[in-house]
Amino acid sequence: MRSRNKLIVAIYDKHCLKLKIINLILTFCDILILPFHVVIKVAIFISKKKTSNQVKRLFLKNL
Repeated sequence: MRSRNKLIVAIYDKHCLKLKIINLILTFCDILILPFHVVIKVAIFISKKKTSNQVKRLFLKNL
């Protein structure tokens, strides 16, 4: 079983009005693909209704 790490990612809502903070649970492999400094710097435009997994997929897609 892989250990899981929580990273805090800053994201914007759909209308870019508010900065939101969400927790994503990333696996060790995700950490290797997504260095911590990259996670912090990149912001994604998403709606409030997205789940953590959807946000994660969008984040990986937009790198």
